[in-house]
Amino acid sequence: MRAWWRKWGWGLVVGFGVVGGLVVVVVSPLGFGVVGERVGADWKGLSDIGQAYGGVAALLTAVTLPVLAVSLVVQAREVRVAREQALRATHNELTALGMGDPDLLGVMRPLPDDSPRGLREEKRTYYANLWMSYWISRYRVDRLTNGALAGNCRGLFATESGREYWAGARAAWLARHPRGRDRRFINIVERAYLDAVENGPPADASEPAAPRSAVPYRRLAYVGAGIGACAAGALISVLRRRTRNPR
Repeated sequence: MRAWWRKWGWGLVVGFGVVGGLVVVVVSPLGFGVVGERVGADWKGLSDIGQAYGGVAALLTAVTLPVLAVSLVVQAREVRVAREQALRATHNELTALGMGDPDLLGVMRPLPDDSPRGLREEKRTYYANLWMSYWISRYRVDRLTNGALAGNCRGLFATESGREYWAGARAAWLARHPRGRDRRFINIVERAYLDAVENGPPADASEPAAPRSAVPYRRLAYVGAGIGACAAGALISVLRRRTRNPR
């Protein structure tokens, strides 16, 4: 019974409601005529009163239509945001799978370097792309101001990985977002990137490593010299004792 009601109950209720409303609309003129004859209603006066309320109804309609239009726009925007969030969640899951399993990183594109350092840089590229996607999602719904976006980009482009990511991805971002609010987002990011490049190398820029062989050999030399000095001191002490106490 419950399954039948879930499947057909609400449909029957809506159907009966529609049919009942049509019956009321059709029968109401006859009912008004019968009631008017019994109570002796002045239909002409009532008609004048109804026409007087017509102006008020037109005014209310004029006010209601813009409100309805705004509500439809807001609903359409909410639907678009919800759809984008669902797509973004799917993208995040796919990216997380790739970052968790290095064998999956080369499925969508070949890896330029399969060394540990190359895999680390590839993961950082994916991570930077996630942050950029998150920022543009917040920017579209006015949850991220221009100043906050510029500050976030300054932090990103202060690192070598952030600059390498945007240098390789900027053309694709510009092609996907040619106009509107998204283009303003790209312009702010691009300006922050150019400013960071003009200010000099990133804070974590890789520097030539010092020769590794010199440090261990120098330490071994110090240790050897210390051991030799101790041995020489012990030998001198033994010789002195023997010279003082000859057998």
